[in-house]
Amino acid sequence: MAQLSRQFSNDTTAARGGFLGAAERGAWVPAFEEAAFALKIGEISEVVETKYGFHILQREPLEEVKLAHIVIAHSDSKGIARILEGGKPRSPVEARESAESAHAQLKTGKAFTEVAQTFSDGPMGLRGANLGWFVRGELGPDFDASVFALDVGEISQIIETIFGFHIVKRIE
Repeated sequence: MAQLSRQFSNDTTAARGGFLGAAERGAWVPAFEEAAFALKIGEISEVVETKYGFHILQREPLEEVKLAHIVIAHSDSKGIARILEGGKPRSPVEARESAESAHAQLKTGKAFTEVAQTFSDGPMGLRGANLGWFVRGELGPDFDASVFALDVGEISQIIETIFGFHIVKRIE
């Protein structure tokens, strides 16, 4: 289904393989919602027509993870680059070294929240690193592969994305 969506869909979700994420009743137009909630897991709908066009739906099992997160940005990161004291942007090499240092501290047993407060550039570092709940498909295939493979309490290796370097802990 994901491959067909990427190939044929002209919806903004095509790049994500047509993934819509989880939704409760009332989130979609009636015909779409009726078809979606009538499906059993793994089942594919007939063509559904709405004012937005024609749709073919497949219901997937809901897989969720709750994550804690450290992100270390750099001058080439998408979004805001981390500016060091003296006004110099952090280079990708410096960011990688910082991520390796954070990961090493976690391996010694230092609390994830404490390491996040020290190293993370994202606002979640100040909130104890809690990133919240995510369903499979929401974070992108490479990130999903890493975080959904973690056991509860396990910490990831360093994950590189366009946003910088990440270290993730699966909370639930």
